[in-house]
Amino acid sequence: SPVGPSDSPTKELTIFVKRYDGGKGSTYVTAKRPGDTLRLRGPMEPVVSIKSWVRGAPDAVLVAGGTGAAPILTMARWCKAQPASVVRRLTVFACFRDREDAMLTEELAALHDGDRCVVVFVYSQDPEAAKTPRPPTAPRVVSERLGATVLRDAAGTRVPSAADEGCAVVCGPARMSEALPAVINDALAIPRDKIAVM
Repeated sequence: SPVGPSDSPTKELTIFVKRYDGGKGSTYVTAKRPGDTLRLRGPMEPVVSIKSWVRGAPDAVLVAGGTGAAPILTMARWCKAQPASVVRRLTVFACFRDREDAMLTEELAALHDGDRCVVVFVYSQDPEAAKTPRPPTAPRVVSERLGATVLRDAAGTRVPSAADEGCAVVCGPARMSEALPAVINDALAIPRDKIAVM
């Protein structure tokens, strides 16, 4: 997954790859060395332009699952760089099985300011994660699956009741991406047509 602004003035592209034992694509890419040629294709459908997606919906909820953290990080950085008139509030949920499975946590945590941007780490199979002491200014950590309660606790007061002011993007494993739009709609009253799935 690309990591970095799509409208960067440089010709550089940073690619984030999580290597999986036996994974054809990740093994191929991680075997490359500086100077090697890397063939890329894409973008793969569906493509979500965060710039057009937040238009008219200044309260954004971004949900990353697994390697979906890379494109969500790019979108979150863009949102955070916008004036409040474009993106008033941003809530980012970074969902992983456990801390060992987690990726880009430092980069995501750096976005958290506790006010305009709130980041929540969700570890579905790591009951000890939420017990680890953290400074009060650090992102929240939850040790359960992302569901309506977690969404409401973190984002519920941040997404206004006027549903046309909220939008969401979900990027993660198929099962998560299929289930979450209904949960987000129910928990936060964001209309289904303002919830993009990548």
